[in-house]
Amino acid sequence: MCLRNGVDLALFRPADRDTARHALGLTRPTLLAVGNIVGLKRHRMMIEALARERRVTDRVRLLGHLPQDRLPDIYSAADLLLVSTHEGWPNVLLESMACGTPVVVSDIDGITDIIAAPEAGRIVQEPTPDRLATATRDFLAALPARAATRAYAERFDWRSTTEGQIALFREICKQRPIRRGVAHAA
Repeated sequence: MCLRNGVDLALFRPADRDTARHALGLTRPTLLAVGNIVGLKRHRMMIEALARERRVTDRVRLLGHLPQDRLPDIYSAADLLLVSTHEGWPNVLLESMACGTPVVVSDIDGITDIIAAPEAGRIVQEPTPDRLATATRDFLAALPARAATRAYAERFDWRSTTEGQIALFREICKQRPIRRGVAHAA
């Protein structure tokens, strides 16, 4: 058992896709990346993968810093979320899936604990721009139902996350007796 993040299912829920796409002016398949744009996260590789596949670098939009309450509409408008190659337990995965949008992510530590079913997304082994482009193209050709992606994400709600953490702490406490009244020499 591991300690994991949860997602606020009340905030991150599917919005009306057509309305969200219209508000953002989206008319084509849309890939989304959410995160801090720093070299370590390798967002550049995602753009290189797109440029090689469809020559779309002129259609890449940087929306800047957005308040969290705007993200559900943006996740809902996208077809896929692409996740950087350097993450811990990325909250953006859970947020996107909770909005019904599956993910494409590189094989980073612990990712198989999050993406364990086809409706959640795809994991790209040893990502390169070409592999990322191929995985994205293949996944776009056969996307899961948004309701299935949302249902998958519901297992990561904060209540079950908290209950799992409490159970883990109880197990640890059972295995290690508490020492009371131990005097320390001065």
